[in-house]
Amino acid sequence: NRKIENDLRKALKAEQYPNIRIKLLETIQNPDCIDGKCQGWFDIYAKMNLTITGVTRTRDIHARAKLLAPKKLQLVGEQTLYMTDFGITPPEAMLGMIRVNDQIDFYFDLIVTTD
Repeated sequence: NRKIENDLRKALKAEQYPNIRIKLLETIQNPDCIDGKCQGWFDIYAKMNLTITGVTRTRDIHARAKLLAPKKLQLVGEQTLYMTDFGITPPEAMLGMIRVNDQIDFYFDLIVTTD
């Protein structure tokens, strides 16, 4: 529905905030994997700041990681977010008969470097 899509763009303030910002704060993983001793993908727990419409929330997430080069890894995963946690009112149309779900499943695939 084009109207509800436009209402969602307005709710997300898409023109003012066209991007979701992610700041990785810390990770917890097997230290051997960061040293290159693990082959392939490994589990990683991360704390990150997510900024949507100028509102920042800290989230702890579980993800998978793969070492690409020394001090460089790929981080993939998903996180369930709620628009209301970021001060966004999910839009609705036709007197509430059509509603956008508050829940957003946020999928990410990041390349990060470590210190």
